[in-house]
Amino acid sequence: MSFTVQTSLDTKVPNVIELLGPPSATVVHQISGSLRLQVQKAIQLKQLSVTFVGEAFASTAVTTRTIKSEPITLHRIEVQAIKTATLYQPGDYTIPFQISIPGNISTTDCSLIKTFSLIWGYELVTVAAPSSLLGRRKTLRQPITFKRLLVPQSDLSDARYSAKRPNEIECSMFVPKFISTTDTKISARVFMHPLISASRVKSVVAMAIQQEKIQIKNNNISENVSFSIAGIIDDKDPIISSDTAKTFSNTVTLTNPDQDEFSAAWGREHPVELDLDILPNELVATETLDWVKITHGVRFTIEFADSTVRNLVVMAPIQVGNVLDEPWSLQAEPDGSKPPGYGDEESVLLDSNTSRVSRNELHRALYPERVPLVPDLINDLPPMYDYEDEKQPIPYSQC
Repeated sequence: MSFTVQTSLDTKVPNVIELLGPPSATVVHQISGSLRLQVQKAIQLKQLSVTFVGEAFASTAVTTRTIKSEPITLHRIEVQAIKTATLYQPGDYTIPFQISIPGNISTTDCSLIKTFSLIWGYELVTVAAPSSLLGRRKTLRQPITFKRLLVPQSDLSDARYSAKRPNEIECSMFVPKFISTTDTKISARVFMHPLISASRVKSVVAMAIQQEKIQIKNNNISENVSFSIAGIIDDKDPIISSDTAKTFSNTVTLTNPDQDEFSAAWGREHPVELDLDILPNELVATETLDWVKITHGVRFTIEFADSTVRNLVVMAPIQVGNVLDEPWSLQAEPDGSKPPGYGDEESVLLDSNTSRVSRNELHRALYPERVPLVPDLINDLPPMYDYEDEKQPIPYSQC
């Protein structure tokens, strides 16, 4: 063995790239790193490169086995450390490099979701190839993990969703705008105002749901590929589609305390309050890219005393994310500015220097000119009904 290679990224946690804020197609992150070459015997290298690779695999279950397709390249970004064949004498060499990573890259850990039709991941591939035909090419593969962090506003309030059936019933649902992946509870409130006797409420059922939708088309990938599943080869444009939902909380059912007459006053003056228990770190952060969408919400089912009246089913969206605690403060700055991350237009790379500067210095370095905050994600997500013929909900407001 005449030489060895090692590659490291300038990140706080080895091989973990942390991004602050929502994904943005207009942002490119410059990931810094260094390639260490240790030479024991003089050698000439014709190639010394570092490549960031993102690959996806279609998968299908056959009896007790899972068969994966040929890789579908999502990202391939290569950096050449040398331009021509270079002779290295014995010694240690450290070569810095930078790799440009798109700001809208998926940070979802696919092993945590229920959709098994697609498996994807990222790795850093380092290649060192001697010029000699007898020399042995060295390839080093390092799995890379992405994590997207958000800084919620310190004054986060609930979002109110109002839904009604004209001249029958009006309802208002209050749910959090944002919850952390480590939270263990979702608190919700429901106000109800039946306008006719047939709309008196018997019970309220609530559960939290994670919706996963994955769709890979030819315009989502960096090159045309063919892939095979279970021995079947398809040379057409690859299209992989999957849509599934799972419940990640307990189901809470609250019944009208007046089971004889079903009082219409229940939930009118005072809300029906409920807590949905969830497991910490079970949730996958909200993802809204072109090819992978993961959304969350609390599904409310209003059941009526009159069994002939169809249930009113409403989904109230919630944003889920990983929360950054340090080195940022969740309090607003004296000039009224807020930490970036929740509702900002652009994401920011957190490298190993982040923890070595103060919050104010980091804020000025990353955001020399503050852009206006875009509306919260919740403002763009109206309540969703299970039935297409439900009337349009009345506009909701923030409380």
